[in-house]
Amino acid sequence: MTISVILAVYNSERTITRALESLIRQSRPADEIIAVDDGSTDGTAEIIKRFAGVKYLFQQNKGPAVARNNGVKIARGEYVSFLDSDDYWEPGHLKNVESILKENPGFKWASTGYRKKMLNGKSRIISLDSRYYYPGNRVDYFSATPNLHFLSVISTTIRRDFFLSSGGFAERFFRGEDLSLWLRLALQEPILGYQPEPTAVYVASPKSLTTEKRNLSELADRIICDWGSVNKYPSEIREKAWSVVRPWVSGLLAKCVRSKDRSTLIKISEVFFDRLTLCQKTVIRLRLSRKKL
Repeated sequence: MTISVILAVYNSERTITRALESLIRQSRPADEIIAVDDGSTDGTAEIIKRFAGVKYLFQQNKGPAVARNNGVKIARGEYVSFLDSDDYWEPGHLKNVESILKENPGFKWASTGYRKKMLNGKSRIISLDSRYYYPGNRVDYFSATPNLHFLSVISTTIRRDFFLSSGGFAERFFRGEDLSLWLRLALQEPILGYQPEPTAVYVASPKSLTTEKRNLSELADRIICDWGSVNKYPSEIREKAWSVVRPWVSGLLAKCVRSKDRSTLIKISEVFFDRLTLCQKTVIRLRLSRKKL
C-alpha cells in the first residue's frame, strides 16, 4: 500500500514548517509528499524547498480545491491523503489510516476522528460515537452524517482512482467543496473505514476560508449542483442522500431569510420546494409575498 500526501499551501510562511514537520515525524512515513503552492507571494516556497524529498508544485492562485486536484493528478500513490498548511497531524496519523485500510482491503476511502483548535484557544474533538460504526470499523456515510459532520479534508484518505472517478474537489466553488466530494463518493460507495482516534488537527485561523462570509447565491449553486448528481441515482439512494442534503437546504433557507436575500431564496425554493416542511413552505410564501424580505 502506498500513500501520497497532498499539502495545499497559500502564503503560509508562519505555519508551513509545523505542517511539514508533522509529516516528516509520521511513524508510518508517507510514500510521497506533494506541496501545491496556490500562488503564494510570501516566503512559503523557500521554506518548503528546505525539506528534502518534498515535491513542490506552483500554480497561479485558483483556490485549494484546484491545488488539491492538481496534486492528486501527479501523485503516484495508490491512496491520497490531504493536509492544509495551517493544520498538522499527530505522529500516528498515517499508521492509523493504514491500519484501517489493511484490515479492510476493499475499502475505497477511510477517515479518522480529528481535533479542532479554535480561535479562543479551546479544542473540540470531532469523533463518531461507536453506535455509528460497525465491526471492522465500517461506517455508512448516509447513516452517520446527519448526526455529525464527521469527515474533514485533513482526516480523510481516498483511493486515488476512486477520487479521480468522482471528479475530485468541486473547483467551481469556494465553500463546501469538501462536502460536495463526500456526497459524490458516497453515491458510488457509501461504506468507508473509520477510526475514531483524533490524529488530525485542524487549527482555526482568521484567514480560514470556512470563517469567511461567502455569497449565498454561490452556496445555493453548489447545493443545486450536488442535488443534480443525486438525481442520477435510483429513488432509494436519492432518499438516503436527502438526509444529508436536507440540513444544507434548511440552513441556507434560514440564512436567506436573515440576510433578506430574496433572489437566492427563490432559487433554492424552486428546486427543493416539494421536499420542504409545511413550516418552511409557509415561511417562504410569507416572505416572498412581501415586496421586501
